[in-house]
Amino acid sequence: MLDKNSISKAIDNLRLPMAIMVVAIHCYFFNSLNINALPSKWGGVFVEWIINICSIVLTDCAVPMFFVISGYLFFLRQDDGFTWAQYKAKMLRKCKILLLPFFIWNILGALSYPSRFIDATLTEKLLGFWSQRMEWGSWAGPWDGPLWFLRDLFVVMLFSPFIYWIIKRIGIWFIVVMLVWLSFIDNESLCPGLSGTALLWFSLGSYLSIKKPTSFGKIPMNIVVVLAAVFFVCRLLVMGNVIDGIWGDILNITWILTSMAFYFRLAYLMAERNVRVSETLKRLGASSFVIFAMHSLINGRISSVLLFMVGKQNVGDLLTITFYFATIILTVATCYCFHLIVKRNNVTALLFEGGRK
Repeated sequence: MLDKNSISKAIDNLRLPMAIMVVAIHCYFFNSLNINALPSKWGGVFVEWIINICSIVLTDCAVPMFFVISGYLFFLRQDDGFTWAQYKAKMLRKCKILLLPFFIWNILGALSYPSRFIDATLTEKLLGFWSQRMEWGSWAGPWDGPLWFLRDLFVVMLFSPFIYWIIKRIGIWFIVVMLVWLSFIDNESLCPGLSGTALLWFSLGSYLSIKKPTSFGKIPMNIVVVLAAVFFVCRLLVMGNVIDGIWGDILNITWILTSMAFYFRLAYLMAERNVRVSETLKRLGASSFVIFAMHSLINGRISSVLLFMVGKQNVGDLLTITFYFATIILTVATCYCFHLIVKRNNVTALLFEGGRK
């Protein structure tokens, strides 16, 4: 059985790596570099696979895992039930640590694209703090795009009494139904803020917190590693269109679950065996909220500056990969420096980080 204290430390260990994975997802810049038009000894295929693996495959579980962790922590220490008073207290606190920085960062997001914000109507300006309507009619994220996660997280927390009630009664079967629905029936958001993605993964974390299943902790680490390796290869086959259709959907969702299990068990082992690394990750992980909120406002500008410095015509495979990883590193480093600045003052820490310590 997994130790509760080590679980808490493992979650702390995961915050920074998961935030970096989210940055990697949004540093997928093939369109801006026009890889196919670049001179390449390997025809661009090598570069494409490296970046696809880092920005898609290895990071598939990043956002789901944030939802799982949020659901787990939301119902932590609720062994004696979930009362209306506890619900109100939790939601009031979430208003401070989620909604306040959500709107502050969206203001910065709007100001980061002044022409788009100025050209929008008053209604579009206001709606943009929740979700933007794209030209082709579909909904997108708010002004600071990645903050759709905070928006959907807050909305699903509003339904936490229902989630608690149904998990108490049917347990894992609720998760199974949600998995089937999202994987094979409908994976689109019902409306901006109400997404099946948030409901599924938050509910999975809630189930782990409420029911406390012990079976996962009994699986040997070597089995977890083998399963992760097998489904990693399967995910590559799906990405290469070797496997598609319903089997591709099954393998994708299985890879997300398996990779989450692998990353968590790795973080758990680190928490138990390497205190120094865990303490470092915990300290650096305190910046994960700022990294999550700020990265999309600067990563495109960083890659543009790097490209301008050498000229697009001089970019080959090696420089493309260098730009890719340099953009991720510089984005994370810039966000971390901003975190160090805002945390020095209680007011700025409240506005930009929700008062997180």
